[in-house]
Amino acid sequence: MEQEQPDTKDLEARLAAQEVELAAVRRERLLMGKIAATIELDELLDILVGEMDLVCDFDSLMINFADKRRENLVCEKVRLPEHLSGMEKTYQKYSFPMNSVDANVECYVQKCVITVDRSNSNQFGEDTALRFKRSNLHSLVVIPIMLEESSEEAPLGTIMLFRVAGPIDPAGIAAIQKLLPFFGKQISVAFLYKEAEEHEREVEMAIEEQQRFIQFVNRTNALNSLAQIYDSISADFLHRFPFDLFAILVREGDELVAKKFMVIDEQYDGVCSALEEYYGETHYSLDIGDGATAICFQQNKPLFFPDVQQIMKLPMSEKDRQGLQLMKSPYTFAIVPILRAEKPVGVIWLISLGRPVRFSESQRKLVELLCSFIGTALANAELYTLAQEQKQKIEMLNFSLKLKVEELRDLSAKDRLTGLNNFGFFEEELGRRVHEYGRELMQNQLSLVILDVDHFKIFNDTHGYVVGNAVLQEVAQRTSRLARKMDIVCRYGGEEFSILLPKCDLEGARLFAERVRQDIESRPFVTEGVEARITVSLGCAQFDGEEESTRFVQRTDRALYRAKNNGRNRVEVATDEGDVMMNGTETQ
Repeated sequence: MEQEQPDTKDLEARLAAQEVELAAVRRERLLMGKIAATIELDELLDILVGEMDLVCDFDSLMINFADKRRENLVCEKVRLPEHLSGMEKTYQKYSFPMNSVDANVECYVQKCVITVDRSNSNQFGEDTALRFKRSNLHSLVVIPIMLEESSEEAPLGTIMLFRVAGPIDPAGIAAIQKLLPFFGKQISVAFLYKEAEEHEREVEMAIEEQQRFIQFVNRTNALNSLAQIYDSISADFLHRFPFDLFAILVREGDELVAKKFMVIDEQYDGVCSALEEYYGETHYSLDIGDGATAICFQQNKPLFFPDVQQIMKLPMSEKDRQGLQLMKSPYTFAIVPILRAEKPVGVIWLISLGRPVRFSESQRKLVELLCSFIGTALANAELYTLAQEQKQKIEMLNFSLKLKVEELRDLSAKDRLTGLNNFGFFEEELGRRVHEYGRELMQNQLSLVILDVDHFKIFNDTHGYVVGNAVLQEVAQRTSRLARKMDIVCRYGGEEFSILLPKCDLEGARLFAERVRQDIESRPFVTEGVEARITVSLGCAQFDGEEESTRFVQRTDRALYRAKNNGRNRVEVATDEGDVMMNGTETQ
């Protein structure tokens, strides 16, 4: 009997099916390896969404997980269409309360897929119906995230899928349900890892808090100014604790005086200014009838009001009522004494504005601990401030004395008639400049100009000394205006003036002297109703780097005399070659 030959087509079909099955097994193993190697929740959810895209057609999704107390489903992953991507952060961490009517809650509680469309959207609360209306949805499907397909345990959370055009394919939903068990256990591990990370951060925050506390203590103790300490304390307390307004009041005699107000946000600047104005003139006495602040101080015990709004209608001192009204919306209020050697020396205020805040027992103890050493820091600063004030008074006296000395020295160095520096100042400055420029001849040049008013004795005899003095004053002014800021214009004596020109060579000195000569010749001098014209003769010399100051002056003086002997109203320069006449017009 002949052996039957297998059908070739059937064999090929079986081989193809085996190949597909092997490919599916390989892909499944790769996916499981990828999942097992991922511990971060965000990365794990990215992998899950990528796999869901391969098996199901949907437009957007939200992945939600139950919180520790199973009171809410909290969104951990959002993906919206591109035109709505800007809203993804808005839905991140969005909560669905377990006691609300919602498709997510129904899916979580029933542990089954919930399908919603426009026909039944009203059954799942107003939010669901509104979501269909605003986003023009066609269908919404919620799938429970189970550890295992038939697990009796509560789901880890839910996946909510949205589609605009048509329903979501049931086959795609079934594929996602088969996919989820691969992720369930690793998601649980990722949450444990995230929880461990958060616990580690809490430990690190506790260590950082301890370090900040030590730094605050050290920083405050290092401050010497009371104003600096007030600023440092205010900023630290507002940064550390959940309050909006901080104030510090210190005992002065038989009163508690407000020293500092600070707010955490500029929106409360108006409140801060109003309190500063009111308590700048209004102080608390130490009588307990004056208000809660005085009671806290006298009894040396903190006072804590969880919600001030609940006691606003109760009897209280006028100062307290006025202060609370200026705060506009005070809620949580803590008053804590500042201690020095266990005795109160002041109080601090911590106030929340606009809403009550949680102020834990550990936070209260920390505030009391901080206040227990603030008093010592303030005492040290008061001593330092007193010493600084005394030092400042002494420095002010010394400064005043120095000003008097400088004033006297200026008076002794100034010419009373012209206001220029006098001959004594010129000699001192010339000696200093000659010494400096002699050492640095290559880098610096120094020139000197001496000016003499022509025929000034005749001018005085003709017009009188009053007019003559006025002319000398104007000669001084015109010369000073033509000089540079660094140039030194002095009254040399009588009708003579000297101009010391730093960083100026002989040609520069000649050009300067010529400008002065032309200015005085070209414009008349008008004084006491008298118009007069004068001329001047000028001599110039450049310091040679080695000569004494007296020789330098003598060379300049000889150049001046050459100008006078050669007809006046001219400029002459000192040279080694002989007399040289510069531009000028001889005037008798």
